[in-house]
Amino acid sequence: MILPLPAGRRYDPAMRSFRDLPPEDGLSPEVGRWYAALEELRVGTVLLLHNLNPDQLAWSPGQGLNTIGSLVTHVAEAEAFWLLEQIGGRPLPRERRELYRMDLFGEPRAPQAPRAPASYFIGLLADLRTETREVLSGMTDPDLEGKRVWVPADRPDDREVFTVRWILNHVLVHEAHHKGQIAILRKILGAPPPPVLMERRQD
Repeated sequence: MILPLPAGRRYDPAMRSFRDLPPEDGLSPEVGRWYAALEELRVGTVLLLHNLNPDQLAWSPGQGLNTIGSLVTHVAEAEAFWLLEQIGGRPLPRERRELYRMDLFGEPRAPQAPRAPASYFIGLLADLRTETREVLSGMTDPDLEGKRVWVPADRPDDREVFTVRWILNHVLVHEAHHKGQIAILRKILGAPPPPVLMERRQD
């Protein structure tokens, strides 16, 4: 299976070793590069879900250990919390919090994500990323220095302060961490290698 380059990437056959991460069109330069990095990582995460069936996505390596489906849902949860709620100031309604299992991940005896095909989890990520782009499209580079204050519901006197730039870095590192876990689970399951992302000449 050969997939096209993410939007904005160009392939020059005369420069086979050239690599770049241009900013996303329509976003301010630094914000656009953060978004491009998020997209580059997401392509790899989604590739790991291809050719996995619902049973594989719902398989757990042991008691208390997450399935691939649960890990993908948790990646979506983190993006929803940090990008939509914290950066975007868009509190999620109860139905969406339940969709992303925002109050379940890490809790003892929490159920795993529902058994579903890969298309369900890929769609979960894709729909959310559309909103993430909307949030970031309204920002300028100086906004990255802006601060967000989080007050834990169970510790109202405790406040944590984050810059927008720190949040974007955290979301990247967080997904990369769980992407590695997904890759290991896929290997343990004996699934075939995921599709290869091939660079495509842009004529």
